[in-house]
Amino acid sequence: MEEKKKLYTLLVYSENVAGILNQITAVFTRRQVNIESLNVSASSIEGVHKYTITAWSDEDQIIKITKQIEKKIDVVKANYFTDDQLFIRETGLYKLSTDLVMQNPEISRTIRRG
Repeated sequence: MEEKKKLYTLLVYSENVAGILNQITAVFTRRQVNIESLNVSASSIEGVHKYTITAWSDEDQIIKITKQIEKKIDVVKANYFTDDQLFIRETGLYKLSTDLVMQNPEISRTIRRG
């Protein structure tokens, strides 16, 4: 019986070295798994970057992909999660003119309430 594909999120932490992104994405390419989204940023640990990758796959294949990524020398840690296991928070940052905020009491109330 074929296992149904789910959306998995991989969190990969690696040292900040040139070429590691190519090595990580090549693991997906070799297994013919399409990356839905990819976000790379510095982590809270100096010199370590965080990769957030989402892809549709079955659990057996995502386990193999995660293990292959974790074998890379410059990768510190790799984990996978389903949507049920993740808590996602989105934040917006807006820059407003102080004069505009002070002149409009509705904007000021909305900011203070948030």
